[in-house]
Amino acid sequence: MASTYSEILLVGRVTGKPELWTAPNGTRLANYWVAVDRLSRGGQKVTDYFQVTAKGGTAEAVARQLDEGSLCLVRGYPNIQEHEKLQVEAVKVKFVGRHRDEAAER
Repeated sequence: MASTYSEILLVGRVTGKPELWTAPNGTRLANYWVAVDRLSRGGQKVTDYFQVTAKGGTAEAVARQLDEGSLCLVRGYPNIQEHEKLQVEAVKVKFVGRHRDEAAER
């Protein structure tokens, strides 16, 4: 049997404040959406939206650092939910651009 591997790398803008919550097993989770632009075959700009879930310390950092419009890089793996909806399970999130607190000072 051949080994397989699947990973997703996204760079895009957060569409709203991440929702931080605690699962019944005590795990902290943050859910949010990332909008990513691409060009269609016809050369027109198309925006794709990806639902992202971060866990543990990453979830808490995401909730503190990201707001609507924040640019971030997400590395994770695909998690196909019901009705073939693609959700990205974040393994690592990089905060791209200015820190939210720095932006607020200007």
